[in-house]
Amino acid sequence: MPKSPSLRVPSYRCHKPTGQAVVNIYGRDLYLGKWNTAASRNDYDRLIAELLANGRRLQCDADVTVVEVLNAYRKFAEGYYRESVKQWQERLTDRQRAELDQWKSDHRWSPNRLRHSAGTEIRKRYGLEAAQVILGHASADVTQVYAERDLQKAVEIMREVG
Repeated sequence: MPKSPSLRVPSYRCHKPTGQAVVNIYGRDLYLGKWNTAASRNDYDRLIAELLANGRRLQCDADVTVVEVLNAYRKFAEGYYRESVKQWQERLTDRQRAELDQWKSDHRWSPNRLRHSAGTEIRKRYGLEAAQVILGHASADVTQVYAERDLQKAVEIMREVG
């Protein structure tokens, strides 16, 4: 947990193992590049100016959404893993390639499935109106298509009613 803001300005230091300039702000080491260079001194000055301008609080990227994080990781993974996946696929036999293609078509996934599953679960537990509000749909008709109906609940109700 970060310490409470103090009146002391964090110092510009050298991280000896790497030779980089570092500043520790509330328990978090921020590396600034090669120590004692103009660029690292400018980064230090900028960080301290931001710190003081924000009332001794670090600026954070709290507005980043889950979708943005996932998309950034997807872009990283495409570049990082692409070559090895291609090499792996080249070693497959025709039969293995056909099995892989069949598996891919049977197990298609998209982030929208998370939303669909959540909508279905919310509708199941709390009803159509709650699912509509949480999913942000203006019309319940959209929610009815989006969140699957709970047929088991209908069967239970009909057993109770008779």
